[in-house]
Amino acid sequence: MIENNYFLENQDLQENFQFIIDWKEIIDGFEDDFADHKIFQKNGNESLSMAPGSHDEALEYYKSILESGGEIAGKQIAPISKDMDSEGLKYSSGKATFPETMIKGIEQVKNSGILPYSIGRKHGGLGVPATVQCMMLELFSRADGSFAIALGCLNLAETIERFGSKEMIDEYVPKMANGEIFGAMALTEPNYGSDLPNLQTKAIKDENGIWKLTGTKRFITHGCGFANIPAVILTLARTGTPTSGARGLSFS
Repeated sequence: MIENNYFLENQDLQENFQFIIDWKEIIDGFEDDFADHKIFQKNGNESLSMAPGSHDEALEYYKSILESGGEIAGKQIAPISKDMDSEGLKYSSGKATFPETMIKGIEQVKNSGILPYSIGRKHGGLGVPATVQCMMLELFSRADGSFAIALGCLNLAETIERFGSKEMIDEYVPKMANGEIFGAMALTEPNYGSDLPNLQTKAIKDENGIWKLTGTKRFITHGCGFANIPAVILTLARTGTPTSGARGLSFS
């Protein structure tokens, strides 16, 4: 396994980052006239202290995060990939046990500060656009595919940020940002894996406005949490009619 900085030493990523990607368009759309930076200047909110205040600062900010990710992926995670695979995941007495090397790897990413790269800054994350998120996942996927999936499950916090109620956001997203809670996505059912338009789990709202789930899910990554860290599970369920196909599905 090649051990170097998987961002700086990747010619393809470097060419895309430096010459091909239209960063002005991305920064203009994502940073919203550098709103986070302006809020920090106004009230000193520490969670926004790293928010960029210009196009140059934004580009340097994204680059520094990718450099850190490349360093960890290439020099800390890639060397333990074989050990993670050899040790493997164990299941006994209703509990999934993750490889110790994988647990330590996630802890290394957490300690580096880049764990919540996709989560909004106001909730304790780094807040980078999707283009940078994709690059980050590429770095860790090169180091180890399973590790990248585990890490990527935290990106489900974005769904809660965008579509969740204020109560849900306040309850879960900051805890996901600091690694207290992981993410899981419950899609697969006993008879329906990739055939999502035909899944059978239902979400029905009762007279009190509470959504109740009925159905069975299986093979859910982090369905039992990650190691001793619990997971918030976004469950795909049918809120429409049985014949509404994919358009009748919602996350609960």
